[in-house]
Amino acid sequence: MLAAIQSTTDRQWLEDFLTTFVSHFLVLMGAMLLAVQIRLQVPLGQFLPPEYQAQPLLLYPLLACAALITSLLIQTPLAAQEPFSIFLAKSHPFRRYLVSLGLAALLVLFLLPDVSQLQMVYFAVTGLILGIVCVALPYRIYVGHPGNDLVESLSLLWERRALLWIWLQFNIEARYSQRVLGILWIILLPIATSVVLSFAFTQFLRIQIDVPFISFYMAAMIPYTLFSNGVINSTSAVVSRIRIVAQVYFPREILVLLTLGEAVVDFCFAFAAMLVINLLVGVSPNVNFIYLPLLLLTLVVMTLGLMFLVSSLTVMVRDIPQLLHVIMQLLFYVTPIIYPIDRFPENLRFLFVVNPIAPIMQGFRDIIAYGRAPDLVSLHYSIVFAGVALVVGYSTFKSFETEMADYV
Repeated sequence: MLAAIQSTTDRQWLEDFLTTFVSHFLVLMGAMLLAVQIRLQVPLGQFLPPEYQAQPLLLYPLLACAALITSLLIQTPLAAQEPFSIFLAKSHPFRRYLVSLGLAALLVLFLLPDVSQLQMVYFAVTGLILGIVCVALPYRIYVGHPGNDLVESLSLLWERRALLWIWLQFNIEARYSQRVLGILWIILLPIATSVVLSFAFTQFLRIQIDVPFISFYMAAMIPYTLFSNGVINSTSAVVSRIRIVAQVYFPREILVLLTLGEAVVDFCFAFAAMLVINLLVGVSPNVNFIYLPLLLLTLVVMTLGLMFLVSSLTVMVRDIPQLLHVIMQLLFYVTPIIYPIDRFPENLRFLFVVNPIAPIMQGFRDIIAYGRAPDLVSLHYSIVFAGVALVVGYSTFKSFETEMADYV
């Protein structure tokens, strides 16, 4: 019995340590990514020389050290003594995070004095905001709800992964089993749209682009379709199966992941078809394709986070689908998909700054159509937004999970 108690204690210690370290480090890294982008792209403060390094080699390891120190402190007897207990208590995760944020700022200021002080001010401000959104808010959402252990929820989801795989296979086969062309419709629909738009823009509107228009359009349209289909279809992910939710228990996240899986399958087929078309018009794969996994991962994480949020809200507010269609329609036109980014009016360029998917779409186009590396600094905002969307969306979804059956 003593051995079992010791094993449970050790496991709890390890879970607390890893949860604190990983969560603090990721939030600190997100804050620094935003600080770097703002410092490099916003013309404030002193002029930065070309040789300025906004992200020196030791920058992120120092952030990891700050998170590591805090994670170790909370496991020591010192954490139970005042005044340390005020900040290191388990019931105050945001205060714990503030310790990591302060340590990170001090380590960077003393060990990397060449880093811009204005960049560190941005780091402190964005770190505080991200801490509120990603640490304090999820904890407040979870308070009073059963099953609020993140590790336990993810473990249960992993145990039920076979259900997700079987269900996804069945849905894909059922969707195209009664159609003559079957799964080819996944490829034919985006290709047909691309051909029509290519003919219209090159023959009637006479828009001059230095790459074939069909490659220019499909490079951004196919990933945008993944995002759009995932978010829009998430409105029915839970609502359409609410009676199953009321009768059978399983991790409700599977319903959202199932919808995302269908969108990803469609993306893979359409992407393969796009590569074939690009070869026919003279656009070949290039070495910069190594950046595609980063872009795709960012897009999938952002989509999944928004899907969790939308699917949970739709259960309670059935007007969400109509509102979402309007928002997605507007988002399509303020994202550089059917036009180059330099054709957008100068006085409206701020719309690209607040649009988190615009840098991702531009990155796909730079790689696939133009054969050049994406602007990695401009992707910082999209990466951080994707992480925030996943944390907030998943927290909201889990907090409403036990109440979904009440809205039948």
